[in-house]
Amino acid sequence: MSLRIAHVITGLGGGGAEFMLARLCAALARAGYDLQVFSLTAGGPLAAHLRALNVPVFELGLRGVADLPRGVLALRRALRRFAPDLVQTWLCHADLIGGLIARYDLHVPVVWGVHQAEVDVRTTPRSTRLVLRACAVLAKHVPSRVICCAEAGRRARIASGFPAALLDVIPNGVDIEQFQPNADAGGRLRAELGVAADTLLVGMPARWHGDKDHGLLCVAAQRVLARCPHARFVLCGEGIHADNAPLRALIAASGHAEAFFLLGFRADMAALLAGLDVGVLSSRTEAFPNVIAETMACGVPFVAPAVGDIATIIGIDDEAGRVVVAHDAVALADALIELLQASPAQRAALGGQARARVVAKFSLRMTTARYAVVYQTVLGDLAQRGH
Repeated sequence: MSLRIAHVITGLGGGGAEFMLARLCAALARAGYDLQVFSLTAGGPLAAHLRALNVPVFELGLRGVADLPRGVLALRRALRRFAPDLVQTWLCHADLIGGLIARYDLHVPVVWGVHQAEVDVRTTPRSTRLVLRACAVLAKHVPSRVICCAEAGRRARIASGFPAALLDVIPNGVDIEQFQPNADAGGRLRAELGVAADTLLVGMPARWHGDKDHGLLCVAAQRVLARCPHARFVLCGEGIHADNAPLRALIAASGHAEAFFLLGFRADMAALLAGLDVGVLSSRTEAFPNVIAETMACGVPFVAPAVGDIATIIGIDDEAGRVVVAHDAVALADALIELLQASPAQRAALGGQARARVVAKFSLRMTTARYAVVYQTVLGDLAQRGH
């Protein structure tokens, strides 16, 4: 009899936790697990993706606090019908709601999933901060284990009051067969953008959110383009499109609107990332940003600030790119200039080291195996206690 696991997540948009959920479900399904995903909200590009993988998705369609009573009852009924052996939750709202139902109504073990590190009060709604505080209070009572995707997330949760003994760190994993170097990707991407074959492409794969700080990238771009005028910036992710007036204003303020391409959400990320010369993030805060490891797996070096576990991914000795001082546009720009002015052979060598690092440390196979160990350990402990 296969193990039945319910995955409860806040929503199925294009964020890192959502992508990790989809990849983990695909891998667990191949390993024989019986899975179902329960989304507190409705819609999002990964809902259809999961269904295409034959993973059932139940969407509650919550729109706000007023929907909570209906949503809780609907989730309770749906989970009871599925009758899971274990509930895995993803992100703090799902940790709270899904965790309470699993622990006190279904009486099955729950594993919480932490996919953020520091909380930036400038970009985190007050309601979310309240949910995080509630989770800190309940952490001693609700979850059997808490899986953090980054050591930075573990430190942040311990500081907020989580019992350290409950927390495991399992880095997000990359499908290294899907994300790999592709000699033809660069030509196809340049043809799509309508730029010359020798144009240097800097890619920032990040959804529109204050934590990603696209404004800092736009400031850094001014300095980059002064030294590398033929470089172009390729931005993609949810909300990254021409109808985004605040983003357009940031780009216009750089004085180089012609140097930016806004591609929106892309389902072909492996091909897009493999077509870049350099990847970049300008984030204020991160835990384990999947896009860095994915880009590296495609043989492309990366430049990013020293927040969350980014230095662990790229390497403290800049093995796979450059780690720069956070919140510093000049440092970000200078690192980009260094890599853009390197020879193609030098960038290729750095990209080769980047892929080797991901294969050795951050493969999806390794991550899936570690999740499975946690699940089996939790259920084994439960059986030993006679429940």
